[in-house]
Amino acid sequence: MKGVKFMESVETVSRFEVIKLLSMPEIMSLEKKALVATKHLATGRNSRYNEYNKMGLLSHIFLDGFLVDKGHEDGRELYCINEFGIIYIFNENTKKLITIKGARGGQIYRYYASLSIPIRKEVSILIKKAYNREEHNPIHNI
Repeated sequence: MKGVKFMESVETVSRFEVIKLLSMPEIMSLEKKALVATKHLATGRNSRYNEYNKMGLLSHIFLDGFLVDKGHEDGRELYCINEFGIIYIFNENTKKLITIKGARGGQIYRYYASLSIPIRKEVSILIKKAYNREEHNPIHNI
């Protein structure tokens, strides 16, 4: 019975629903907002931001973006994947940048697969790079 309780707790904690692919105008408006960090990013995630910057992974050129619902009290989020596999996460309502994180290949794949969107060659290459980076120089835990 312990397994059942564990599964129940996992289900309540691990809500993650990809709602839609963002349009190019939506993504372009967020590229401009990516320069304006929230208090959360500036304090709690500053070392991650600095490390990604040193590695040359910060870019405001986004390949795609997704509306994601994690059941967060502050609302849904916009996940934008840059050309190096860094995910910029914005609040849907305020459009403020909340945080950034290095994506694993499976994460990037999940966004497309959950909406049954075919993966373009450019994204497929990025997924392979993310898998390779995870194996040799993982950045998602920074």
